[in-house]
Amino acid sequence: MNQSTGGNAVHDESRQDPLTGLGDRKRFEDALDSAIAKANRGATSLAVLFLDLNRFREINDRLGHSAGDQLLQAVAQRIHKLTGECDVAARMGGDEFGILLGSLDAPEDAAVFAALLLDAMSVPIMVEHQSLVVSANIGIASFPGSASSRIELMQQADAALYEVKKAGEQNSYLHFSPAIQSQLQRHVDIEHQLRLAISERRIQLLYQPQFRFRDKQIVGAEALLRLKQIDGHLLDADKFITTAGKTGLIVELGQWVSQHVCEQIKTWDRVGVPALSIAVNISSRELNLPNFLNDLEQRIERAAIDPRRIELDLAEANFVDADAERIALLQAIGRVGFHIAIDDYGTGYSSPSHLKSLPVQRLKIDTSFICGAGSAVADPVVVQAIIDMAHSLGLEVIAEGVETIEQFEYLRALGCDYGQGFLIGQPMSAEALHELICRRQQGKA
Repeated sequence: MNQSTGGNAVHDESRQDPLTGLGDRKRFEDALDSAIAKANRGATSLAVLFLDLNRFREINDRLGHSAGDQLLQAVAQRIHKLTGECDVAARMGGDEFGILLGSLDAPEDAAVFAALLLDAMSVPIMVEHQSLVVSANIGIASFPGSASSRIELMQQADAALYEVKKAGEQNSYLHFSPAIQSQLQRHVDIEHQLRLAISERRIQLLYQPQFRFRDKQIVGAEALLRLKQIDGHLLDADKFITTAGKTGLIVELGQWVSQHVCEQIKTWDRVGVPALSIAVNISSRELNLPNFLNDLEQRIERAAIDPRRIELDLAEANFVDADAERIALLQAIGRVGFHIAIDDYGTGYSSPSHLKSLPVQRLKIDTSFICGAGSAVADPVVVQAIIDMAHSLGLEVIAEGVETIEQFEYLRALGCDYGQGFLIGQPMSAEALHELICRRQQGKA
């Protein structure tokens, strides 16, 4: 690793990131192809590092896009100062940077460089007359190793970056390992299964009933996505939803779900099923689509159903530090008539005071606080605090993971509004839910 000359300047402006002056993705990929070919000929080693800034969006939203641009430029300068004549630095997109260490004396040098780079990032940066301390994470992949191509090597660096960010670390780096290789291979296999299932129409919806605590009446259901494997077994969403999010397939799946829920509500209305509210999980990727609300309204209009029959369940992370644009979108969704719920509440960091400004009707208490090892509520103190806080703000509460009579009685005593869990019913087909409602109306369930 040669750090003396800083010779990674890009002279071809068509292959240069206009904001930072570093190379662009195409420049990086071409340089990596050449470096791999050279390493194969000369038995040398190289490394790819992917660096991602933490909480960049928050800074961008709070201080403005101009400040965000200045921050990216300052980060690019620090990366450039550390790279040598055999290295290439590029902005891969957004707040992610790629560094190719083109000639390493030893594989360990990549970790040394990563540590130096994180140290450089920790020095405060002046932006808009404010001193900002930026943290970052780095994923590292080395060649030669298990990768045999540029695509595989970049996938490995990205997988290592994903793992270190998933662990909640800041200012940390992680080298790709066999354990991550297994995880990456699982993602590749799942992505293949998922694409095949979509093309062969082997995805389906199940519905888990939601009940009202005061009378146990079924008043709604949550639509849950399943992947039907070739052997007929159904794969739960938690087995493929992360891969769907990383590959962008989550958008196609989300649109399919909302379309089919609208059609199902219309079918239920036609056969006389009591009016149910159906909860649909919405990913942040869907929410960020420019025509998200317009497309959703069109599906409602085509099915000729009341938008109040649809509840949009959004992860708590969508509300943490929500900017003015996001809040305006949520308010527009509410004006159309859709209900909004914060899903898995209690696992994120949204404060009670912050909830006052959000157009939300319901909190869904995460199942980890309800369903424990025994029959009682797993974390009664947290559950009581959430219910009391929500009611003081005029919000309804639904408890997920209600499995026992003891949990039911405890939550009803606390004044919890609604519940969902195996006590009333597991996820089931639309036809089975219809039958369950009929049996309960007849007093047979």
